[in-house]
Amino acid sequence: MRLPYFAPLRFLTLLARRLAPGRWCPGTLLLMLCLAGFGASAQVTSAEANGKQLQQQHPEDSASADTHFQQLLGHYHQQPDKRIVPLTINYLNRHTVDSAQIIALQRQCNILAGFLTALLAQDTTLRQQLRELHPRITDPGCRGFVAEILTLTPDQLFAKMPLMPAYNDVAWAAYGATGDTRYLQLVLGNCRYAAERKSLNLYLTGASARWSLCSMAQQDAQVKSYLLAQRNSPEARLVLRSTPAALRQQITEGIARTQQHGGWQP
Repeated sequence: MRLPYFAPLRFLTLLARRLAPGRWCPGTLLLMLCLAGFGASAQVTSAEANGKQLQQQHPEDSASADTHFQQLLGHYHQQPDKRIVPLTINYLNRHTVDSAQIIALQRQCNILAGFLTALLAQDTTLRQQLRELHPRITDPGCRGFVAEILTLTPDQLFAKMPLMPAYNDVAWAAYGATGDTRYLQLVLGNCRYAAERKSLNLYLTGASARWSLCSMAQQDAQVKSYLLAQRNSPEARLVLRSTPAALRQQITEGIARTQQHGGWQP
């Protein structure tokens, strides 16, 4: 269940666990959305056609299929693919929530929750397709996950989310689905927690928000334009004048410095 471009912040998990053993709150660090092309989109408009596609798609290389699917999530608003519903169900049918990869699946479920909730809120046709094909999900846990997603609006989903790095994942996924900058505002709003020096969870929420905005501004012109439009915000200015490498170094030093001066609270 490897996430695209997730590796650069994997060190945060390891460092946090080493510096604050027993105090780490599991959760994702952030979703770095992959903007590479995924090919031409096929237009699938009927539940019957989607059903046939579900039966036909059994790629030999599951890892490759997962990578393609994860890439699609990151740039969907730029290159919409009406196969997204059967591709989602195929993805879920390759995994189970009770597998040894439960933590990795939880990370991807956070991303899928943000992506699907935002996408379905703006495309009622896709919502109806997912509702009709939902029974084809083989794993009960995954089927229940999708059933809950079908009941939520984006606002309801974010209201349920605690402040943690995974909150940024969900916001980035919602942006990847729609291109709506209100989800960038959620990430920018979390940047203020990078000043936190008591709660490691809040610090990583803020630090990952800064890092992700800085990184994405170098890859996505709309993200950079959004930050430029928010230049009155001290956090936006900080992100614009920083580099991902510099922010990564600040994160490492910030965690170590606080640990030396009394440590982090749970």
